[in-house]
Amino acid sequence: MYTSKRQEALDRIDEFCGGPYQVLKEGKTKSRQRVIEGMGGSEIVTEDWWGIRFQCLPRLP
Repeated sequence: MYTSKRQEALDRIDEFCGGPYQVLKEGKTKSRQRVIEGMGGSEIVTEDWWGIRFQCLPRLP
């Protein structure tokens, strides 16, 4: 489960915190369904989202 998108998210967390951080929780979040209308008819698309809850930690001197 170590994908490029996950690494991109961890890089953004690192940039946001500007130092150490701790991942508190990680996993699948609520899914979303939507209807796509096209010339060939309708289609239901389910989007699965993945979330990472984190906490920035104080920098060590």
